[in-house]
Amino acid sequence: MKKAAFIISMVFALLFGGIAIARAGENIRIFVNGQEVYSDVPPQVVEGRTMVPLRAVGEALGADVRWDDVLSSVIVTTNNAEESEKEQYVIGLKRVNALIQQLVTLQKSQTTNVNDYSNISNLREQSAILTDLINYIVSIHPPKEASVEFNQQLVNFVQARASVDVWIRSLEEWQRGNFLAAQALMDEAAKLNTQRLSSSSQ
Repeated sequence: MKKAAFIISMVFALLFGGIAIARAGENIRIFVNGQEVYSDVPPQVVEGRTMVPLRAVGEALGADVRWDDVLSSVIVTTNNAEESEKEQYVIGLKRVNALIQQLVTLQKSQTTNVNDYSNISNLREQSAILTDLINYIVSIHPPKEASVEFNQQLVNFVQARASVDVWIRSLEEWQRGNFLAAQALMDEAAKLNTQRLSSSSQ
């Protein structure tokens, strides 16, 4: 059976199909398929609604529950949900797009002077995000109709990271006074970026 990932806002109500919640005075107990479930975070009533800890309930149902910092979302993965690869791909794209937005924000904040050493921390952050993008993209299997374009994006991100990393090294050499080496590296970074732009426009 296929693993499926889905955002909790879409599935929260479904989880309650096999759950009975009972009150004992001020205490709220949770039962999943007849077995009581305990959690370090107690259930509580908020504005007349009973709120239960998702991780405890999800894991009791055999699901993997994790927090995604990039999407600011709780992701629940089950072993028996028949969600298509295309739906998983859509969720993956949301995370990729969120990382791209972080990257664009950093690029907008850097100075235009290519030899400005103050750019180096910004560029290191860009390199780290590009690494996350690459690692995440290689874990996604797009549907056949999207595979060519999607995999081209992988190539673009690999080339972009190479260009950024060479640029970082150029600034380090410039700071050390190795101006010839710095200029040669900057030329290589520009060449890599030109190749990336050329391949992405094809």
